[in-house]
Amino acid sequence: MVSGGCPSLWARHALARLCFLGSALMAGAHPDDEYTEVLVYLVRVRKARTAYLSLTRGEGGQNMLGPERDELLGLLRTQELLAARAIDGAEQYFTRAIDFGYSRSPEDTLSKWDRDLILGDIVWLIRRLKPDVVIQTIEGASSGRHGHHLASDQLVAEAFECSGDRKRFPGQLSLVHPWRATRLVRVLAGAAPEGPATEVDATQIDPLEGVPLAEIARRSRAMHRSQGFDSPLREIPLHCWLAGVAGTPAGRDVFDQVDTTWNRIPGGDAVGPEMEEIARAFDPEHPGRTAERLAHLRPRVATLADSRAQYKLAEMDELIAFCLGARLAVTAGVREVVPGASLTMPVEAAGGERLLTVPRNQPYTQPYWLRLPHGPYAYAVEQQQLAGLAEQPPGLAVRLSIRVAGEEIEFERPVMGPDNPASPVAVVPRVSLSLAERVYLFPDGGPRPVTVHVRSRFGAQSGRLALTTAPGWRAEPAVAPFEAGETGEPAVVSFSVTPPARQARDLCRAAASIGGEEFSRGVVEVAYPGLPRRAALVPAAAILLRTDVQVAARSIGYVMGPGDEVPDALRQMGCRVTLLDSDALNRGGLARFEAVVAGVRAFNVRPDLRENLRRIMEYVQAGGTLVVQYNVANRRSPEQAAEVGPFPLRIGRDRVVAPDAPVALLDPEHPLLSFPNRITGDDFGGWVQERGLYFAAGWDRRYSPLFECHDPGEKPLQGATLYARYGEGAYIFTALSWFRQLPAGVAGAYRIFANFVSASKTASRR
Repeated sequence: MVSGGCPSLWARHALARLCFLGSALMAGAHPDDEYTEVLVYLVRVRKARTAYLSLTRGEGGQNMLGPERDELLGLLRTQELLAARAIDGAEQYFTRAIDFGYSRSPEDTLSKWDRDLILGDIVWLIRRLKPDVVIQTIEGASSGRHGHHLASDQLVAEAFECSGDRKRFPGQLSLVHPWRATRLVRVLAGAAPEGPATEVDATQIDPLEGVPLAEIARRSRAMHRSQGFDSPLREIPLHCWLAGVAGTPAGRDVFDQVDTTWNRIPGGDAVGPEMEEIARAFDPEHPGRTAERLAHLRPRVATLADSRAQYKLAEMDELIAFCLGARLAVTAGVREVVPGASLTMPVEAAGGERLLTVPRNQPYTQPYWLRLPHGPYAYAVEQQQLAGLAEQPPGLAVRLSIRVAGEEIEFERPVMGPDNPASPVAVVPRVSLSLAERVYLFPDGGPRPVTVHVRSRFGAQSGRLALTTAPGWRAEPAVAPFEAGETGEPAVVSFSVTPPARQARDLCRAAASIGGEEFSRGVVEVAYPGLPRRAALVPAAAILLRTDVQVAARSIGYVMGPGDEVPDALRQMGCRVTLLDSDALNRGGLARFEAVVAGVRAFNVRPDLRENLRRIMEYVQAGGTLVVQYNVANRRSPEQAAEVGPFPLRIGRDRVVAPDAPVALLDPEHPLLSFPNRITGDDFGGWVQERGLYFAAGWDRRYSPLFECHDPGEKPLQGATLYARYGEGAYIFTALSWFRQLPAGVAGAYRIFANFVSASKTASRR
């Protein structure tokens, strides 16, 4: 149910929804592909059960909030979508597809996602939710040429056609029945389409909150904060249309020729008229009377063997509790608990406390899609019933009941922690392990310490710790004791690791043994203001990278971008990194740095960087080095990245998405490619996800491009990295994705980036 507005209006809205049995499912490729104004319209104006299906959790994007990437970014964006749905009132679902970044074509996308697997997930959700209307979003302004969007369009259209066919995905039919939606429509923004279409007028006033639908849609879309959508003033189309694509043609109403009454459910004809009478008779001064009448009707609804009736039954129960003023909340004073521990919880409805003992075999809290090993393009799900869910049912829950009009109604409520917004209490291991660094660089054959942190999650813990390495590496000692106290301070255990003589990139893993039980994972919390806290278990592992890396610059000033891990990589090279705040950029002495590096998207999010660019250029002119990583050409605010260098340079939207795309060195003897490390084509091996994005699209002749690369079938691009002398110093613009390659331990990325920050030492060599 949706929130917002006064309680009596909310109750009237909920009663109207109980009378309306129409439903819609919108589907898109990514967490930001939904049209929130359409969702708000369907939920608040039409009173329809409405859901958004995102094929991916957005794992392949960038994070404008913090360090989460890949699976953890997907977990964060899941919470953002749930927060958005709490505003617009729709439900949220996902397939098992993993976002792997930009794709050039639907064929490329579907060769990776496994067409039948993801198609089966969409069919499963159509059969489970039984939507009357399926909505495509591909014609939106953001669709572009993205292969994920085009593949989503194809899959949704095919799922619409085959979900009613018993011969397709017959393994699902023990749990769901075939279902064919009445029509497939597409969202069109801009000019009104020719022919009949449902107009969504976002300027109309929401009956619950008394504001335009567009205002609620903006607030919902603003929850995509990790994508930089955190302004509620972002543009929302004030008019769009739902135009027919397939199925039964519609007139001006998307629910034309759809029976949206209880008559559509066998036995529902005895429920519908009474439900409508209860809605008409609602008295905001006496909501308890509505609760009693709903309770009398409840047994008849409970006997209807239809999933739509069971969904309405759950809505009825929540409305009954609301009308009675029953606050069915269970809270604990802790955020986490271990198996075997006990919790004392106040229960608001009962006005007392309850003691809960967590079973010793209680599974740890872990997102269901991360429980099993998975490949790079799709998650593995252990139970079909979990497929599609935004999250798994809570691990710790209690049952509460209320009695009204002789009817006892049970509710299951998760045990919530003290956070605001509330988050379920997580079940975690007794100890969690983490390595101090994500990547350990061995630039020569000498040993170096690798540090493991062991943190107790419950009381004092002691045991033995081992660090396992791949063949060719040696860790000493083999096993070390540890004692982790109750204070939360971790036990710190250091191993001396010696690399092999050859170049190598391998994982090391830490494992603790306590009383015969082994622990080998860390607990990572994804938590941001305004979002529920979520915990996930991650392997206690780090990358060991043995490659020859020389760096000629040791003192680096760094302007942080969002979620930036490049400073850690520079420290691994032996650099002293100072993070530059606004005061340092405004008044600090930059001459003490041999190089200044602007982090990923720093010009987009750091106005102090843009304001002090002239001052930084004076530092370059006097002999310093400035390295600027990729920034987005913001079409709404072009000034954010309009000036990033000493000479004119235009940032475009070109990219190279194939991580193994050939790279040509335009001048192999260029000082930046020969000192202090000799760069060859081999240094572009083993890259992950992409080569780079938002390349320079035009530049002054005083810049020299260093590389040329392109995706198969695409034009050659030279805007990946540009170099220019400026006065006595050096300037480098580089749109290659160092923010991915360096944390992934790509050897060549370390060698090339070391040359970039050393540019002040090489400028005189040209």
